[in-house]
Amino acid sequence: PSPPPSPPPPPPTVAPPSLPSPPLRPVVVSITTDSYPFETTWQIQTGGGGSVGNVVATGGPFEAGGTTYDTTLSLPDGAYTLSVYDSASDGLCCLFGLGRWVLFVSGEERARGAIFATVDTVHFGVPHLSPSPPPPPIPAPAAPPPPSPPRLPSTQLTIALTFDSFPSETSWELRSESSQTIIAQQGPYAAGSTSDETTAYLVDGGYVFTVFDSYGDGMCCRFGEGFWKIMRADGGVLAQGGTFSSSQSASFSIPFGSPPSSPLPPPPRARPPPVSLPPPLPPSPPSPPPLPPSFALKIVVRTDAYPTDISWQLRDTATNLLQASASSIPFFLQNTFVNTSVSLPIGSYAFTINDEASDGLCCSFGNGYYELSVGGTRVAFGDRFGASVRAAFTLPLSSPPPLSPFAPPPPLQPRQKSRSQSRETSGHCRRRRRR
Repeated sequence: PSPPPSPPPPPPTVAPPSLPSPPLRPVVVSITTDSYPFETTWQIQTGGGGSVGNVVATGGPFEAGGTTYDTTLSLPDGAYTLSVYDSASDGLCCLFGLGRWVLFVSGEERARGAIFATVDTVHFGVPHLSPSPPPPPIPAPAAPPPPSPPRLPSTQLTIALTFDSFPSETSWELRSESSQTIIAQQGPYAAGSTSDETTAYLVDGGYVFTVFDSYGDGMCCRFGEGFWKIMRADGGVLAQGGTFSSSQSASFSIPFGSPPSSPLPPPPRARPPPVSLPPPLPPSPPSPPPLPPSFALKIVVRTDAYPTDISWQLRDTATNLLQASASSIPFFLQNTFVNTSVSLPIGSYAFTINDEASDGLCCSFGNGYYELSVGGTRVAFGDRFGASVRAAFTLPLSSPPPLSPFAPPPPLQPRQKSRSQSRETSGHCRRRRRR
């Protein structure tokens, strides 16, 4: 008998058609650093809103300040979160440069930022395309993002403070004069601090610097020789002060007049053949000019029997900027010397002393006087005057200025009440400050 026929072979297995992989989209993170590039980092995570997932890309810290770093990624469709960090909590703009960050998706700008503290976060989505029907071909990558706008020129300033015995009372702020926006601020300072310096880079414009004392007795001179000053990069002083009550302000503009820097000497000519010899090295650049001198002005006031009548101001006659002043607060002891020291740059100044009762410092109620001196040389002296007297001088001193003649005080009019009674009823009595 013949063998049974063999069964027919099974039909071949056909693999299911594979779905096309999801498209990838170009994403560009552009970072322009400030003056401290090593403080800046960034990362992109999956997800957005209240739920973020894995980190898919990171960048930074960076090396060069004022430089733009572009990072191009390829991400599938979905939701993402970009976070830009600054480890010093001062963002990318504008205290130490004009940095910023910009996010592009498929050549289109989605978000940007510059002014923040520790972190700046934005949620964004990459467009999602359905897998059916098949997606069209991915277009060619868009042109690179437009270049960053040129950085505005900036000028370096240093804000220096030397505290009195109570630094926790001192704070300051720097505002734009046009917009009143706070550019920088510091304080109150920790107890035991002796000094502080802050460097700021400012674009052209007007600014107002204000220093505050929460107790209302300034930085000088009852509880230490405190002061503040604003300096240019070459060490020149723009403004300074320290003797005030609750606050003291100074306005200035950038650009400001400054002497041009000395030109570098021309490079030496190359030696004639043989050409194998290297040319001589160029000479070292000239040393920077010395810092402008300053002068210590000593102001001595000897009070009479009514010290709280006295106050004085010292101003720069060119700018009318107040350099130092004293109200009746330091003058609360009779027949006592009150000494004040003020550091002044080259310039012209005017000292004005006032007496509220219009009887001067001498001689109806004591033998008081005032005296100004620089390096042991007398600048001004007086005792008999009425409501006020003014003394002008210029630093450096070319020669001791002649003493201004003082007219004798006008005869005192008889008063209805004694001086002490009038003072009590008018509320002029002041208490000694307690710490």
